[in-house]
Amino acid sequence: MWAFTLSAIACWAVASPGGAAGLEPGREWVYEGTISVVETGAHAMKTEQRFRLRYLSLEKNDAGESKIALVQSVESGPWRFGDHETQTQPYEGVLFLSLGADGKPKELPATLMTHPTVPYLSIVPFLLASAPREPGRRVEDEIPMPTQWDEFKGGRIWTAESVDGAVRVTCVPKTVPAKSASGDESTTLESYRESWLVDPASGNVKSYDRTWKTHAKDDDGDTTEDVVLSMRLATSATSSADDLAARRKEAEAIATVRAKLTASEGDPTALAPEIDALDKSLRGSPFAVAASDLREMLKGIAETRAAEEQEQKVLENLIGKAAPDFTGKDLDGKEVRLESLRGKVVLLNFWASW
Repeated sequence: MWAFTLSAIACWAVASPGGAAGLEPGREWVYEGTISVVETGAHAMKTEQRFRLRYLSLEKNDAGESKIALVQSVESGPWRFGDHETQTQPYEGVLFLSLGADGKPKELPATLMTHPTVPYLSIVPFLLASAPREPGRRVEDEIPMPTQWDEFKGGRIWTAESVDGAVRVTCVPKTVPAKSASGDESTTLESYRESWLVDPASGNVKSYDRTWKTHAKDDDGDTTEDVVLSMRLATSATSSADDLAARRKEAEAIATVRAKLTASEGDPTALAPEIDALDKSLRGSPFAVAASDLREMLKGIAETRAAEEQEQKVLENLIGKAAPDFTGKDLDGKEVRLESLRGKVVLLNFWASW
């Protein structure tokens, strides 16, 4: 169900903590919460992590399109895979999201998935512009429900009710189990629920809770995953004009370096001095963690390039040379010596499973 990997992080329908209308430049929200992930069956895994999400609204144009920054912080914690336990390191990173007037991302940012909890946090939606906020209202749509790796079709039901002077908005599937929207028949969505508690006066989302259960089948057997995510608004504020101008300038500088790293075809380490200079300029900024994120990105690109170059050198040295003799077993368990196949075409298939 889950594997350490490098990938683009999907940000599903991330809207403002105050709804699309609350994305005025300079607004800021900080949320703190926990996420629990339990997998049982063929792939047993369990973890509980604490996290902090800081949203800063940077820009909003006349068309209602916005740009926000998301600073993610995850505390260290154990991930248990069967009898094996891995202690993850603390993670901090920054994402910049461009949102349409409907609160949905216009593009999905790519970053290094350097912490296993990050994919779960990067799909946290707040309040879609189409969601009802008037108590007693009910809205249905056909939009798929996202989990950390997939979307599930079948449509959603939104409801709103009054709770102690606030409005609780809830989203559940029309039908369960729901099938994967990607066509993956091996995974189904068994249950799903999202809940927002909205302050009608400020429009702020005071709390957000999300649970889902999926069932997957693979060659190893059946696996059930239960995810529980809960977060609460810790603080909300409005930045001064000077601070907002500084954050915009910093965001532009970070985006420029990140674009250079992504497009770099030469030696990526040549950008190290530029990252060092950016690091110095970001000290004291909410975006200071971006420098370490960029260094990890540079390190990953450099290691990949080095591995590709080494592989090319090995291939150049092997092509046209006699393969070293070895003995292995065929599918029937019979030992076969490479030397005995001299003069025949031999295909070697190296593979791994996890």
